[in-house]
Amino acid sequence: MNLNVTTDNDDDQVYPSAPSGQTFAMAEKHKELHKNTQEPEVIVEPEMFSEENNDMLPNSVKEGKFFDIELAQVLQKRNVENKDDRPKKKRRKDKEENIRKNTEKTSNISYIQNQLGRQTFGGKVNPKENNQKLEVGKSIKTDDRSQYNFSNLNRGKALIFNHVQFAKPKTKKRTGTQKDVEYLRLVLEAMGFSVDVFIDLGIEKVKTVLKNYSETDFSDSDCFFLVAMSHGIKDRLITFDQSLPVDLYWETISKNKSLKGKPKIFIFEMCRIKSSPQSLQIPDLIVSYSTSPGMMSYLLPRSETGGYYIKALCETIAQEYSNTDLESIIQQSQETFLCYIPSRLNTKQIPTHNSTLTKKIYFDDDKLNTDLMAECHENLKKARWRLYKWRLSKLFKGYSL
Repeated sequence: MNLNVTTDNDDDQVYPSAPSGQTFAMAEKHKELHKNTQEPEVIVEPEMFSEENNDMLPNSVKEGKFFDIELAQVLQKRNVENKDDRPKKKRRKDKEENIRKNTEKTSNISYIQNQLGRQTFGGKVNPKENNQKLEVGKSIKTDDRSQYNFSNLNRGKALIFNHVQFAKPKTKKRTGTQKDVEYLRLVLEAMGFSVDVFIDLGIEKVKTVLKNYSETDFSDSDCFFLVAMSHGIKDRLITFDQSLPVDLYWETISKNKSLKGKPKIFIFEMCRIKSSPQSLQIPDLIVSYSTSPGMMSYLLPRSETGGYYIKALCETIAQEYSNTDLESIIQQSQETFLCYIPSRLNTKQIPTHNSTLTKKIYFDDDKLNTDLMAECHENLKKARWRLYKWRLSKLFKGYSL
């Protein structure tokens, strides 16, 4: 087979062709290496290739403009191998079937184990479970090294400080926050905590309670949980008679040696007017606020309903506890929070949190009361619906809801 080459150069330099047997990717690389070489115009006739596959030739070859015959042969071979003679409807149907099979495959436990690693479920793959489907709501956790050890005898202690009335007459009463206490107690007990509630304590009593728990032995506990709700200003939470720095709560509890290396969770629902961002210096700590520095924290308008943030947090915990770590739940609660708070306020109150956690916190174990958690979730959904109905009644006065 003779190849006619025409070039504008006086010398008979011919563009070097790719080695025989070259793959398409290697041929492209070969072309890149010789891109600075003077390229003669090579006339390639379609008859140079196998006649039965002429319809699969690159367009540049059909037009007689291709300059590398062996690379053109590689392209022809690739097109022949990838040719699909199936009707268009058949190809679409097969594609949908493959998507369906892949979807089923990803719901198989053995597939997830292979994708995420054999330590995903904390043990060896059981061949008998290869065809077992992953149940909805079943938690997918990382290996034990990336999550806190929750194999102790008890979940731990949870404290709730709620300040409703105050000694100073000018300090507004926080009506309705008893509902927040009810939801918090229900959720925390469902998580396995032993809950203690303190209402309207003065500053000295608060300090005494914190000091007592800082000296309590929590060797058999997984973690510690504290929630404080009141008015606030300048990074201080107002008790019945005076104000108290919020960092005193976690600094006092963190002195407990039996809680070393264990997660300590602190939730504050309070205004943060004239507050500044805080940095945590204590490890294994997460502190969540109902609002950001310089912003207000609002209660729901109906006197019996309580605060926006606590309800959003409780609802998110009740919904996501089985497959999400606590810090992610706190982040997701900000989205739930937007479902509660009116749009005119969503730029005036933005929840935030700080964390020095070194591992993830999961509560999906034998200490969890799933029935109680489901009951709490239903109650919170009903509370949200009652709030929607109340808002609609204000919007459409005179209509029965």
